[in-house]
Amino acid sequence: MSEETLEISFDEIEKEREKYLLVDTRDKVTVEYGMIPGAISVPEQELEERAEELKGDKIPVLYCTRGLFSQEGAGMLREKGIPALSLKGGYTGWLFQQMQKESNKGDSEEEENENYHVVISQIEIYSRGEKSNGVISVGTDIEITAKYETDLPVEDVTLGFSFYRGDGLCCYGTNSKTDHARTMRMTKNGKIKLMFPKVNMLPGEYWMDLYVEDRTGVRIVSVVKACHIQIYEDVTETGITRMEHSWNCIEGE
Repeated sequence: MSEETLEISFDEIEKEREKYLLVDTRDKVTVEYGMIPGAISVPEQELEERAEELKGDKIPVLYCTRGLFSQEGAGMLREKGIPALSLKGGYTGWLFQQMQKESNKGDSEEEENENYHVVISQIEIYSRGEKSNGVISVGTDIEITAKYETDLPVEDVTLGFSFYRGDGLCCYGTNSKTDHARTMRMTKNGKIKLMFPKVNMLPGEYWMDLYVEDRTGVRIVSVVKACHIQIYEDVTETGITRMEHSWNCIEGE
């Protein structure tokens, strides 16, 4: 734990979990998309008036989206005599840690067609030209790449994907045939690239499934939970997607 910033890591908390009370200071809409298990919700704007609720045997550990505003909240509570701390990295830091654990388990499931032997591996996420840990800001770009190997050339392949929210809701899915993309083929080995110039999904956790079909529509290979993405933003919206819009107020009509 850092004495200067009053930060504590989640690994430190896990060693003595019974000593700490996790406090989610994000707004009420955002926490509906996910919280750290065992945490309670006290939005940042209510923190000072509800400070008495955090007095007790456990040490309050505040967290926000990225661990910045929660440090200020912890400082305010300390001025009131409450030995509060701030979670290092915030919710996105904790989520990335969980994603790494899931990745190490080999969580994705690959299904193959017996007529072909296609293997998809090394799925990676890029954003703003750099390799990403999967934590993406609303409105930025995403590029997802995957390597493939096949024992036989496959002509006229269709590439497809689907995004699912953490609760299982399918938010969006399509394929290269529906998009009228150019004809593609798979040779001995190569790379699949899926590019999104602007991500419009609202904050939350999402899984992406990836699949390949032959020219007859028979699925060759399907990778369930190919990658995990956490979308965040600093403003509050609701729903599952963003809609471009503008506002106007016209008097006298």
